[in-house]
Amino acid sequence: MVSVWTRRGEMNVEWGTAIVLDFFFGGMAVGTFLFSVIYGYFHPDTGIRKETARYAAYLSPIFMAVAMFFLLLHLGRPFRSSWAFIFFNPTSAIAWGALFQFLFTVGIVLYALMTYAESRGENPRFPLPGFLNNPELRRKVGWFGLPNAVIVGINHGLLLFTFESRPLWNNAATAFISIVSVVTTGLAVIFLVLALRGRLQEQLTTLTTARVILVGALVAQFLNVILWITTLLSGPFESYNAVIRFLSEQIVSFWILAVLLGLAAPIYLGMRDLLEQKKTGQPVFRGAPVFTLIVLAGAFFLRYSLVIAGQFR
Repeated sequence: MVSVWTRRGEMNVEWGTAIVLDFFFGGMAVGTFLFSVIYGYFHPDTGIRKETARYAAYLSPIFMAVAMFFLLLHLGRPFRSSWAFIFFNPTSAIAWGALFQFLFTVGIVLYALMTYAESRGENPRFPLPGFLNNPELRRKVGWFGLPNAVIVGINHGLLLFTFESRPLWNNAATAFISIVSVVTTGLAVIFLVLALRGRLQEQLTTLTTARVILVGALVAQFLNVILWITTLLSGPFESYNAVIRFLSEQIVSFWILAVLLGLAAPIYLGMRDLLEQKKTGQPVFRGAPVFTLIVLAGAFFLRYSLVIAGQFR
């Protein structure tokens, strides 16, 4: 766990790298689930497009399991997490977040199992409960899970926003940065999987809209970061002092890895390829694995910078 010290030399109660990884993988779980349901709805055929939706359905519970592992690692005493449900506090954002995250986890596991059952058809050697092989029920589970997924994605940002004692967090732009990360990481990991499996080129035309959304989300994230900085600079002395310290100390993780590498570079590369595709009419996505990896790395370091350094008072 990363220790965070105040200017007085006192150590605050901190959220360390485990919480950053919980937010990061949890965001990817939300993003891949949203992609699977929405993309599967618009492309319900039995070809490679449906296969792509299946990839996303399988990835979502895997990422959520990793996120929960890091969350429990941070808690130190994982079994005490059940107290949040036994002694539920309706006024606590953390308690509501835990409840929705639990419901989301149950939903994506069920959705992945039903997706698997539908893809394999009848298999007498490994029988599954009959209700799992029900395409209509699977679609209902997916659509029911969409609003819950959005709530979980928003909750990550709201958890930071509600800390009034942390000037770098108590800003609306902080919540939006977390929400947009759900979109960028979810789409980036789908493109990465397709590229690694050699299935991206034949999907590029169908995925043009998804690529436009990804590049647009990166632009929105870049503008969110600018808005976050400017609002803190124009705020009271406490927030002004905190952001000045943040910008001067987080040269590598924030400026180089998050902003320059993780936002500016993929925005340029993505817009270049999309403009060339529009001009030539041929799908273009050069260096897709590298592109997606720098998007994921940038999203991680942006969250890392905000969560770790944001605990300075």
